[in-house]
Amino acid sequence: MSLDYAENIFQLLAGMAALLLCLVRWISHKRKEWMLAVAAFLCFLLGSYYWTGYLIIWGHDPDSTGILAYVGCNISFIILLALGFLLKSPAERRYFHPLMLLPIPLNIWQLILFSI
Repeated sequence: MSLDYAENIFQLLAGMAALLLCLVRWISHKRKEWMLAVAAFLCFLLGSYYWTGYLIIWGHDPDSTGILAYVGCNISFIILLALGFLLKSPAERRYFHPLMLLPIPLNIWQLILFSI
């Protein structure tokens, strides 16, 4: 169990460091890319903070309320997807390959597998 504590605290500290680095870059450069990175790391940090606090206070991982921790991570991934789309050139935005759709059925399969 102590490895869980160490991992979550390290994840929290790494998220804080990344958030502060992106915040300093955003203040100095005032570019939209850095603002999206700040928003992504802030959402991830809030989810990680909830998870770590729950683990330290209650002594086990969140059960039914774990969705709050996952919401922060999922929103940060959506923001990072928008950031990746923003950084692409117009020629890269038009590119589409059918293998890009492969994660959709794989994730549906994982959802079915883990909900049983």
